[in-house]
Amino acid sequence: MQQHKPIYIKGNEQFYATSRIERWRGCGTPNNPYIIENYEINGEGSDYCIQIENTDVYFVIRNCRLFGTSKPWGNGIALMNVKNGIITNNTCTEHQLDGISLWSSSNNIITNNVCISNGTDGISLNESSNNILTNNTLIGNKRCGIFLISSPNNLLSNNICIGNGQYGISLFQCQSSNIANNTCTGNREYGIYMGVSSNDTVTNNICIADKKYGICITSLKNTILLNNTCIESKDVDIHMNALSNNTHINNIYSNLVVKDTEIIHSRRMIKIQV
Repeated sequence: MQQHKPIYIKGNEQFYATSRIERWRGCGTPNNPYIIENYEINGEGSDYCIQIENTDVYFVIRNCRLFGTSKPWGNGIALMNVKNGIITNNTCTEHQLDGISLWSSSNNIITNNVCISNGTDGISLNESSNNILTNNTLIGNKRCGIFLISSPNNLLSNNICIGNGQYGISLFQCQSSNIANNTCTGNREYGIYMGVSSNDTVTNNICIADKKYGICITSLKNTILLNNTCIESKDVDIHMNALSNNTHINNIYSNLVVKDTEIIHSRRMIKIQV
């Protein structure tokens, strides 16, 4: 890897100018995106390793090692009002805030990244929609492996969240989310938490040995909870509170709490005797 100073880009014109100076491949089109790759960036003394703002050109950030931002808002990779990015195969560790952070950004793909021991979240989305988060590994982050707030219509699939300080995956006010095939284990509070939302699907997830709840869903409407396995949680494997018009099918658990919840279709909620 090539050692590099932190990278800051604001706007499509600066992206083009920086790409020419850095001799990055690509021209920002769907078939020929800008390529930022193979950098090792120490963010010490900065609040970012790579920060991109106000762009809609196509780009890829890949195969980078990003570590050690130290200011209060330090992120490994931060996208703000950005579309059409792919963030893949990067390692983001020991940042003051998040490994990868999206603000008001859409139509991005975050895949195959490793985010370890960051000061808040491994990956966070704030007011960001229509993004794909898949095949990422989030370990030992202080708050959440993956955290979304006010961010509808996102897909979270095949992510692994292990030993994070509060939640493996947490979503609040994130309508029409698709949470599928994720594994959450040994997180200090919940494996998966979802609150104040509607029209979500939670399918084929595995939550094992999370310290409080495997899956906790509260104040949701029109939710589908299908084929999830939640076992060995310290308190409750599946906790449902204040839900309406929901479908729960083929979920496996050893203990369950249901409060003020309307289930319109429940089939084979399988209790495992322990």
